[in-house]
Amino acid sequence: MLTFNLLPPERKAELRFYRIATTLSRRIILLAGLSTIFSLLMGLAVVSLRVQKTALEAARESRTGDAAISAAQKAQKEISAFNKEIKDMTDAFPERKWSLLLQEIGKLAPATVRIKDLGHETTKDQETLIISGHADKREDLISFEEGLKKSSSFTQVTSPLANFRKPEDVDFTINAELMPPYANTMVK
Repeated sequence: MLTFNLLPPERKAELRFYRIATTLSRRIILLAGLSTIFSLLMGLAVVSLRVQKTALEAARESRTGDAAISAAQKAQKEISAFNKEIKDMTDAFPERKWSLLLQEIGKLAPATVRIKDLGHETTKDQETLIISGHADKREDLISFEEGLKKSSSFTQVTSPLANFRKPEDVDFTINAELMPPYANTMVK
């Protein structure tokens, strides 16, 4: 079959431009539609991520708050246990002025010496206070031990040589025999 185009050349050119313009406008409309859909999807993704970020931050703050509460409860338990030990010692030896002795030890300890534990041993003839702790430097521990030896509250102060092995970050134990008025007047 044969087809003939009987249109004048100007009309042919117009139709060709019309087809090109129509095709171009359809593609532009399609591209604009796709761009709009893409923009909406990206907007939804941004909103979703913000909501998730807010939820994660709230969860993190909740965990941080829980950790702080847990640490406070642990500290409260340790303080209660220490207070109970002091009360037990005071009840066992009511004539002793434990608070004065603890104040004196606190004054003798340099700021870089931290006392972690105080123990008490009683034998027939003597009472010994066992002081355990941590010193930042060996010199601080030596200063603390010399202060205890010079104190009128103790008759003999001893510590193992292991306390002095490290020049820094020193864990220590010191045994100090109590002297009157702190020593117990025990019935024999």
